[in-house]
Amino acid sequence: MEIMEIGIIFLLVILICTTIYLVAVTRRKETLRDDFRVVKDELTKEFQRVYGDLTATIVKSSAETREGISDRVEQQLAAGRQEQGRNLESAVERLEKKFEALQSTNQGKLDEIKATVDEKLHDALEKRLGESFKLVSERLELVHRGLGEMQTLASGVGDLKKILTNVKSKGIWGEIQLGNLLEDILTPDQYAKNVAT
Repeated sequence: MEIMEIGIIFLLVILICTTIYLVAVTRRKETLRDDFRVVKDELTKEFQRVYGDLTATIVKSSAETREGISDRVEQQLAAGRQEQGRNLESAVERLEKKFEALQSTNQGKLDEIKATVDEKLHDALEKRLGESFKLVSERLELVHRGLGEMQTLASGVGDLKKILTNVKSKGIWGEIQLGNLLEDILTPDQYAKNVAT
């Protein structure tokens, strides 16, 4: 029953640790989502700025030829795309680094928790097993003493059985010896044989 309680406690500790880990991961995911939103907002603002710049340039250069305007627009769009690509790559790299750092931190904490739980479980189990073995040893010693007493009693019963076997022949033998003693000590007038009572 006590080992089962330890097992339940161990499972509860693991469940708590797992819950803490999941809460941390969920919070970290929310942080990553917020970072993605910030990057998205920054990229949107940048795109709007670039778009505004392009619009202003188009309005300014309306007097220029259509061919010149197209070249400039294409160059600015290409520059904007390149800048957005760089910004996006930078944001992705930052998020990946943060996620890797979070994973390594969580793994380290989980390893520490596991080591602590293993150590405490090992100590508790070793203590309980020691107590159980001591109790079993004491009980076995009591049983051993009881068996010794039963063997002594059994030998006494055997001796009593030897005494009580062949009672009739021993009785006849005793009567003959008593008769011989009486004949040696007393005269035949002083005693009688086989008297009916």
